[in-house]
Amino acid sequence: MPHNHCLPENQTRTLYRSACPRHVVTYELDMPEDDRRHMFRLNEAVRQAGNSMAGLLSRRIAQMKRTKAYRALQKDYAWNAEHLKKLEKDSPAYKACSRKLSAIGKKMSAMQKAYGVTWEDVRKSASRAAADYSIPYVFALTRAEDIWRGAEKILYQGAESIGFRRWGDFPVMRAKRIDRQIMLGTTPTGELEVRMTGFAPMRLIIPRKDWFLTDEAEAILRFLEHPEQEAEAVADMEQTGEVVPVFRPCYCAIECRKIRRKLRVYVQIAVSAPPVRKLDRFGCSRYVRGTGRVGNDVGTQSVASVSGSTVELENLAERRPGLLEEHEHRKRILLQKMDRSRRAMNPDRYNKDGTYKKGSHGPWKRSNAYRRAAAELKELFRRDAASRLYANRELANHMRSLGDVIIVEPPNANALAKRSKKGAERQDKVSTVRTKDGRTKEVRKFRRKKRFGRSVGRRSPAGYQAELKKKFGSGYHEVPGKTYRASQYDPFKDDYAKKKLSERWHHLPDGRKVQRDIMSAFLLYCADDQFETIDRGRCLAAFDTFWELHRDCIAWIVQNHLHICNSGITGK
Repeated sequence: MPHNHCLPENQTRTLYRSACPRHVVTYELDMPEDDRRHMFRLNEAVRQAGNSMAGLLSRRIAQMKRTKAYRALQKDYAWNAEHLKKLEKDSPAYKACSRKLSAIGKKMSAMQKAYGVTWEDVRKSASRAAADYSIPYVFALTRAEDIWRGAEKILYQGAESIGFRRWGDFPVMRAKRIDRQIMLGTTPTGELEVRMTGFAPMRLIIPRKDWFLTDEAEAILRFLEHPEQEAEAVADMEQTGEVVPVFRPCYCAIECRKIRRKLRVYVQIAVSAPPVRKLDRFGCSRYVRGTGRVGNDVGTQSVASVSGSTVELENLAERRPGLLEEHEHRKRILLQKMDRSRRAMNPDRYNKDGTYKKGSHGPWKRSNAYRRAAAELKELFRRDAASRLYANRELANHMRSLGDVIIVEPPNANALAKRSKKGAERQDKVSTVRTKDGRTKEVRKFRRKKRFGRSVGRRSPAGYQAELKKKFGSGYHEVPGKTYRASQYDPFKDDYAKKKLSERWHHLPDGRKVQRDIMSAFLLYCADDQFETIDRGRCLAAFDTFWELHRDCIAWIVQNHLHICNSGITGK
């Protein structure tokens, strides 16, 4: 970083803070039950205020988009933006198109200002919402920032709508600074505590054997005792240009959760420094960081990895085999139970044939059994989400122990989760169906338009790749998805051959076969130094070692009777 001797002190400090990395550490708060319920009531008011702001902004955007003038500007902007990509940057046509694009953008901004779709309008609505719902202005302002980010996605990235928070979906109440609304301080005994207007001081709960949370709290306490560390670090940056982070807490946020039907309150502390290393009770690092390449083929439900010494194939988001299936079975039972209860308590809202009666209004009658089943169902969804998150983090940590450079294909989970765009098509096979009068006939049913939405929702491949980006940092590389085609290349024939999705094995010219996902991971591992094409020489040189590791991996899966989703490994 260059020296900044001529900058004022405040600007230098701002430059230093922007250069420091940040992380968030979460602690549970120890507070009385009455304060906990009061916190949940405040959180519900923040949710309602945020929904009112989101509703107002959505209506304004919809009203603006209904005008022919704005739609014409959107169309012109999109066409010129695509045309600009095809022109050379120094050409006169490029400059003329850029000027036209800028003029269209100014007209769109003027229309947004006229319809009240600007950040200043959202900020004013936050001020009104804070007064209407009797919540601190800083909480309304931070919710307004989140809502405005959603509006920007609609205006500039093609998103469809702003997200609303439904009942039971608790928003995070975030402060802007460490000395506003949610303040961090110390107790007379030297422990961290959170202070908030209207609540008694809340002590942080640190589990006795959680060394990471203990070390984080001690580092924050050292900074609070000696806040002059930041001024010294800023002075060092002015002298040497080197940024030395200090453990400065930036701001706090309150998060409310309902876990196993109990109300729990957590504080999220944003710290302007890298997190402390995770150590065990002997002071040794809990995670080993490897060196070398790792090829990772991420599917909708499983992931294959190849490094210089390992070949692995495992399911995503699975901490214990069979856990997802157990929860899915229990969810089906609870949904059926809730449906029976709802029909029994509301018979006037259904027709005699069991269909819903159109035009019926009013609140639903819910029995106590229905409420208990709904609470258990919600808890199952929460446990599945937490298990998904932890399992993918653990898998990403394991990949980091295999190497420091990971090569993957671009994520396409969103595209795979969408329904097929093809029109209605008939199946090739003939099915026997029974008509209403009891007769049977043979028909060819329509193909389903559903694709991989359920698999993507259960396994979260995009979340796993996001964890890889965090763990590997600059060592994370994505190959060009359209030209690389790892699943189609044969290094022995030096040719591409498209395979059906049902073909789970890659057949070699000498009669051997390699599991398809593992072969794709191997070809990702053998990318060239620019990570753009497959290096055939590297493939041929490393294939013998890879084949032995592949054979051991398949044998281990078969011997342990593991079920790897969509792998084609039957155990025979």
